[in-house]
Amino acid sequence: MTAERLRQALWRSFLRYGVQGDLEATVHAAMNVIEPVLLAHDTEIQRLLLLIPVKPATGRAATGRAATGRAATGRAVGGRRAKAAPAVAAAAEASLV
Repeated sequence: MTAERLRQALWRSFLRYGVQGDLEATVHAAMNVIEPVLLAHDTEIQRLLLLIPVKPATGRAATGRAATGRAATGRAVGGRRAKAAPAVAAAAEASLV
């Protein structure tokens, strides 16, 4: 999340919950606390990424075979999408009415 998006979210939240006073000053004060935390978080992520060694790909996908299964493709095995259970489909249709 960027600092600007967080700033906008703070504005919306403060307006939604009726925070009294100068909203510009309130958002500015909140960002003075949050921005250093965001910067430290991003810096730490970058530092940790540099520590991860790059390894050559291993496993079935590296042998030239296409990866299969739900974990690899996000779909059911065989490339077809799994059908929803009848109760789930009926509940979804009922919520549209």
